[in-house]
Amino acid sequence: MPSGYMILVQEVILLAQMDATKKCSRRGPSYEAKEEALHFLQTEWFEMLCMSIDLDPHAVREAIIARNDDVAGRHNSCLSRA
Repeated sequence: MPSGYMILVQEVILLAQMDATKKCSRRGPSYEAKEEALHFLQTEWFEMLCMSIDLDPHAVREAIIARNDDVAGRHNSCLSRA
């Protein structure tokens, strides 16, 4: 895979992680972005992107969800799991 595509895939995964672990209230664009990111982690598309850059999608998913649970616990945030 060309390096430009690898960087793009990395950015998509990082953005999903950032959205999934952000603090937010139950309304508004942050909540929607978080909900969509947590849903994205369950898709075949997420798995394909991870595998395309030699990442284990299950390990990445679990790490992001664990981080989300930590953020939700510390901040009494909006979603703990999708």
